[in-house]
Amino acid sequence: MPADKEIHLCVVGPNNVFSLANALQVPLIHEEDEVVTDVNNWDQNTLEEEWDSPAVKSVGARLEQAWLEAVAEKGWTIAGRDGDYYILDTPWGKRQAHPFSMCLQFDPFEIGDRAEDVTYGVGLSSRYFPRFLDMADAHGTLGSAIDFDELSDDIALAREKILKHVPELEGAKTVFRDIFY
Repeated sequence: MPADKEIHLCVVGPNNVFSLANALQVPLIHEEDEVVTDVNNWDQNTLEEEWDSPAVKSVGARLEQAWLEAVAEKGWTIAGRDGDYYILDTPWGKRQAHPFSMCLQFDPFEIGDRAEDVTYGVGLSSRYFPRFLDMADAHGTLGSAIDFDELSDDIALAREKILKHVPELEGAKTVFRDIFY
């Protein structure tokens, strides 16, 4: 399936995205590595983080620590590493999972996002490799019928750990995102 839903803890809308990026000191760029510093100057067809920036790496390390704490609180144990992924022992078996990381999401082409749909924050679920909320499935994903009540305690735990390490995300919303893979 080319599209699926993910749950993100994020800010929504261009003003909020640029405010958060500025608070984190994360450069946002267009396809040609042109840094965009002003919400009024962003090309609504392309926008992404500058992946190699020291700020992105710093925030990534803080989010990885938040994820490790959330995983430990769930009682899942780390059985090893495979590159950027952790191998976890969970009640559902071994999982190759990716820790929390920042995600700038805007897809006007495949999903049909409008400018106000741009989000920036942390993916709590993922596809191909589970992240946190979707650990029951070895390949991530939450399925097409998502029981929000069943996930609410884990969302609260993730939020607590993330805000402890990345307080700049205070006020972020929990949203469902359509993602094209």
